[in-house]
Amino acid sequence: MAGPDPVVGLALAIIADRARCRPLDRATIAAHVGVSSSTLAHRLKKLTGSSTAEHINRARVNSAKQLLHKTDLPIKAIAVDVGFRRSSDLSYWFRRLQGITPSAFRRVAP
Repeated sequence: MAGPDPVVGLALAIIADRARCRPLDRATIAAHVGVSSSTLAHRLKKLTGSSTAEHINRARVNSAKQLLHKTDLPIKAIAVDVGFRRSSDLSYWFRRLQGITPSAFRRVAP
C-alpha cells in the first residue's frame, strides 16, 4: 500500500495513531513528517490512491464502527469521540465509505 516511501508510511502511522484527535489535517501531518502539505498530498495519492482526508476519515469511521458495535453510546457522542465535529460529518463519511448509515450499521452489526 504505502510502498517504500518512508514519508507516506510515517503519515499513515500518524493517521492511524491520531485519527481521533482534532484537529488532524494534512498540514498537521505534513509538519510531523517534514514535507509540505502539497507534497504529502501528492505522495499519498500516488501510492495509495486516496487523499489525506479519505485516510483520516476512514480511520475515524473504523473507530466508529467499533463503538457502534460494542456500545450503546448515541451516534452524536460517537462522532465527537472519534474526531468528527458533527454527527452529520460521521454520517456523510460512514455512508460514503460503508454504503450504509451509522444507525443502519448498528442495527445489522453482528
